[in-house]
Amino acid sequence: MAVNAKIFLSFWFLNFLYLATGIVLIVLSVIWLSNMQADIILVLTPDILKSGLSVGAIIAGSWLIGSVGSSFHVKRQAALYIFSYLVILVIIFEILIGGTLWFNSLTSKHRFASYWYDDSVWGPSQKAKFQDEFQCCGFANNTDFRVSSTLCPDNPAHRAPQGCGAKLPSVANGKLITLYTATFAFVITDCIILLSSIILIQARGDEARFIRIRQKQDYGATAYRS
Repeated sequence: MAVNAKIFLSFWFLNFLYLATGIVLIVLSVIWLSNMQADIILVLTPDILKSGLSVGAIIAGSWLIGSVGSSFHVKRQAALYIFSYLVILVIIFEILIGGTLWFNSLTSKHRFASYWYDDSVWGPSQKAKFQDEFQCCGFANNTDFRVSSTLCPDNPAHRAPQGCGAKLPSVANGKLITLYTATFAFVITDCIILLSSIILIQARGDEARFIRIRQKQDYGATAYRS
């Protein structure tokens, strides 16, 4: 009694989808860590990105374990259990990352102000890029720590737009909605692959019981003939 092909193929499809989420986490974390753009630093910190990189690595490792466990029938049943526990760990980490994003959003304006007023964190070139990209000048108002840029020249007669601090909610909220949606989608994907692994474990268990029953029947038939 072999495992139903639909169960096996469904697990493999979902497992590759699970791997894709890990690859996305790794790639985006590496890109954003190497180039912390102004709009990214509003909602993400290096610690969050490093956590995302670690979760991506766990996903890649657990994908390999799950692939091995699903490929060797009943001989690698323990690998499927390990895979399932790792998926649960990933779900917990992703929920924690989502919670951290929400908590950071509550203090984003204060954090943004500390970046703007400290040239060692954000240099003039980063501030100038932010001003031009989001159509604002300075922070609290259009003269507060304003730097020269295309949109905000040094000419004091230039009528500058509002300060960048007022732009923060709209910019941060747009990024947060995207990140929340992605995190929620990842958690849903993880829950589905976890359910699929449980179904496969159950099917493998039924297969193992069938094999044991068949072996006993064969042994009994052999003994009877003897």
